[in-house]
Amino acid sequence: MCEKDEPLEDNSIVSKAGVTPNEYCLKAEHLLLAWKTCTSKADAAVSDEVYQLLVSILPNLSNDLALPLIHEIQNSLKGGADKKDHLFEVAEFCSTLASSNPMDIDAGANAGGNSSVAVISDEARAAVLKLLWSVLTHPGASSLKCYEELKAYVTNELRVEPIGKVHRETFLGSCKETLTVNARKITGAESIDEILALRMVKLTRFVLEACPRDQAVVLVTADNASLAVLLFRELTAYLNRRAVSLASPQLKKQTSSMVSADNHHQLALSERLHIIRYAYGLSDRADMSS
Repeated sequence: MCEKDEPLEDNSIVSKAGVTPNEYCLKAEHLLLAWKTCTSKADAAVSDEVYQLLVSILPNLSNDLALPLIHEIQNSLKGGADKKDHLFEVAEFCSTLASSNPMDIDAGANAGGNSSVAVISDEARAAVLKLLWSVLTHPGASSLKCYEELKAYVTNELRVEPIGKVHRETFLGSCKETLTVNARKITGAESIDEILALRMVKLTRFVLEACPRDQAVVLVTADNASLAVLLFRELTAYLNRRAVSLASPQLKKQTSSMVSADNHHQLALSERLHIIRYAYGLSDRADMSS
């Protein structure tokens, strides 16, 4: 597969699958080719083996190898060279990663310097977490069977300090951007994916609950409690869109569509009220007059 200049002097680091990435042999293009095998959808069994292989060697890869691989997987969500969105394949890779859980310890304080578990670099770990967040916020993520598993894994990663604090703030910023856009869509004339809009509301609470309480209070009450106010505005915008939708002659003619809309509305309203109550309950500095 490649030319090997000479063997490594120290082959003591071996992955769980018994594979030793040889820095004189393994190249980034080999890993990208392996990933392309997964996105080709040629053979599910082969893809499963490749997922396992990539995950097993990831902790032992240098950044020069790990980062291009993770970035290529990330780009597969945006329609890479083949112009296709490979959400399922990316989710399967992430699920394999979550199942093997090679990053469930903090390389610093939590590892204590005594663990034999290989931990990927901070840079690669951040790239993996960004990849996972892209899956959770993908428009098609609701159909993924592994969605809750990936959320649980992200929760653990968000609680790893000190870098977790930065990731929590970044992901909450992403939620706020989407909430701000959705809060402006009040007439129903603008196109909006209500399922995704609800998921972003739920992910906002998800990130806040991953924060220590002190940080959650700061995030909610910052800028005159702008987040709490934004959540209330987003609820109002949703109710306005709901009213416009119910008045639609086309919807009234479709009984099944009305039933589906009613079922979604109950959940959508409940989730929005829950996070508003949560946000305003964190501190008396966030109140309805903010």
